[in-house]
Amino acid sequence: MILGCIFSFMKPEYIFTTITIIIGLFVAFTAYNQYRLSKEKFKLDMFDKRYGVYKNTLDFLIKIRDTRKIEMEDIFEFKAGTQDSVFLFKEDIPDYLKNINKKAFELLGIHESLDGVPKGEERSKMCRKQTDLSHWLTSQLPELKNKFAPYLKFKTWK
Repeated sequence: MILGCIFSFMKPEYIFTTITIIIGLFVAFTAYNQYRLSKEKFKLDMFDKRYGVYKNTLDFLIKIRDTRKIEMEDIFEFKAGTQDSVFLFKEDIPDYLKNINKKAFELLGIHESLDGVPKGEERSKMCRKQTDLSHWLTSQLPELKNKFAPYLKFKTWK
């Protein structure tokens, strides 16, 4: 009713200008909300991808802890599940994952070559190395959370 009174006293060109301004403000408001929504969606997508790398690494290390051995398939699965880390994280995480991969390959090599080594000093040395590698890999389980935490906390994202 009030708008009707206001518009009845205004010239037609002012009415169209006012309507255009109101529509423009509405479009600007909608665009800003879309921008904010897409920014939050991007954060969620990044979280999902980063969490996938974390979960894959966690599963890999748990399998090593539980079985105390490793298969080539496990390393390939780990590598496939973490290969995108170079795009999702700063250099620290891909370097950390490369180190895990390197130690896992060493563990696999020792495990496979132990079959042909007779009992003695050489075998004992290889067994100690195998134990050290297994211990290092399983000790990464609590460390993993600390390494990934800065990338998986929503509070720290801006």
